[in-house]
Amino acid sequence: PNATRLRKVIVNTPFFSEKGFELTSSGNDITAPTATKGIEVMRSISGELTKQGIKDLRFRWTGGHDLFHILNPIPPKSTYHRLGKALDLAIQTDATSEQIKKASDIVFNSVSGMVTLGQIDYLNEYETPTGHATGGHWHLTFK
Repeated sequence: PNATRLRKVIVNTPFFSEKGFELTSSGNDITAPTATKGIEVMRSISGELTKQGIKDLRFRWTGGHDLFHILNPIPPKSTYHRLGKALDLAIQTDATSEQIKKASDIVFNSVSGMVTLGQIDYLNEYETPTGHATGGHWHLTFK
């Protein structure tokens, strides 16, 4: 039910989509706080895009409580994806380096207040990929 709540907002938010069913491809749900904060992140990013008049950026949720994070032996067993407490967000696959930079600024500005309050942890894996990253994205851990 938590991923369903997030998906309902994704469908109605013009700048966002989900890659397949990655929020729950493991068969397990994300937590209620993860869905709530994911919605808050989307609304904040959408507001910033609208405020700046940006219409050419598209974001997609590429990870959640998904099979990759459950079955992959490389990430530490304590990864928050395995607990339904983390989401991965990426920009559209055909993004230019300029768009990625702009999107990174927008995502950071959109989550910085929540980071300061200790509500989420943020990692920009476009700029600093972890050893097990399969591509650029922003990793968000929800507390």
